[in-house]
Formats: sequence, structure tokens, C-alpha cells
Amino acid sequence: MNKKGITLLFSDLEGTLLQESDRKCNSHNFYLFLDKINEFEKETNTKTIFNIVSPLEPRAMLDVIKKFRSLFGNYNRIHNTCYGINCAACEDNPNDFSRYPNYIFPCLSFRKSDNLSFYEIGKENFVKIIVESFQAKNNIDYCFYMGNDINDVKAMEYVNSVFKEKGIILCPENSKTMIKQNLQYFCGKGHDLAGIVDAFNQVTNKLFKEKNKEDDGIR
Repeated sequence: MNKKGITLLFSDLEGTLLQESDRKCNSHNFYLFLDKINEFEKETNTKTIFNIVSPLEPRAMLDVIKKFRSLFGNYNRIHNTCYGINCAACEDNPNDFSRYPNYIFPCLSFRKSDNLSFYEIGKENFVKIIVESFQAKNNIDYCFYMGNDINDVKAMEYVNSVFKEKGIILCPENSKTMIKQNLQYFCGKGHDLAGIVDAFNQVTNKLFKEKNKEDDGIR
């Protein structure tokens, strides 16, 4: 069997994996989301590496990851998969950050600020760090970025520019207009994670159609 390729997936939290209204994760939609990841992996023969990027303070990020660990664990037991969080970037907190797990690290630009550019730059830098670390050892087949806000734009543009058609932007229906107007993206029907699931469905359907065309051309 051929060695599996790599799909990098980056996601914001509020308005994507978490509901924007209350920062809670809809378990049903999360499992549907993992179904789509599983389907995509089988179609592309890749393994997905999950990364979270959000300007939360470290303790809040740990609470989020604890919830995701439980959801991943439940899904993995049923489907014989091994999904989990590879790395997460959060707000800078140098005083006590050494006590946190090494898969969570601060982006220096994530200091609390009214200036959105701090968060834009922080997210873009985090994506660059992960992408370059994987590129040094592996070929990256696909790269996803999931977000819905203006502070995601620079990271989205980076993914588009580096990976071209293999850089895939997913956003829900409640995304900011700027994202919908200026980026190549898949926008799903529905808010938050429900919209992300629908957008992912658009991606897999497009892949299936392209593969069927290639198969028809070979026959």
C-alpha cells in the first residue's frame, strides 16, 4: 500500500469549531465534521494533521482541547481512527506558559489588543511555522484553513498563495463579507460548524466529480 500523504488543517475556534454565540461545540456537528475528514482522507490517501489557532488565553485553550479530546476519543473508538490535536496557538502568556503542554504555544502577536492586525499576523505566523516545519520533512498534499472573521484573512491568503488549488479555505454562512468577497473559498450553508460541514461536503463532492472524470478518460 502506498504511503499516505499529509493534509494540514488549521481552524479558528469561535464561529467555526465552536458556536460563536456561546463558545460551545455542537457534538453532533463535530462528528459529522470528522466523518467528512475521514471521507476526504480515504479519497485522497492522506492523513490529516489538526491545528487550532485562536487568540484565547492558555487556560481557556486547555479547556477547549479537553473537550475536543473527549469528542475525538469517542469518534476514534467507534471508527477505529486516531484523530487528535497536533498543535494549538493561543494568546501570549510568558509568565507561566512553561507549565502548559508542549503542543500549545503562544504566538507573540496574540497579545490583547484592539488592533485586529495583531491577531491577523499571529495567525499567519503560526500557520507559517507549522507549514514550514512539515515541508522540511514531508510533502504536503493539501492544506485547509477554516475561519469566519477578518483576523483570519492573512492566514487564508497565505494558504491560498502557497498551496494554490490545494490550499482550501472553508467558511460558514455567517462569515464576514470581506472573506466572501476577496478569497477563493468554499462557503457552506449554515452557521458555525454546520456551515463548515456543508463546505467540506462541497469539497469532497468536487473531488469525486474530478476523479470520476479522470477515470472515464482512462477507460
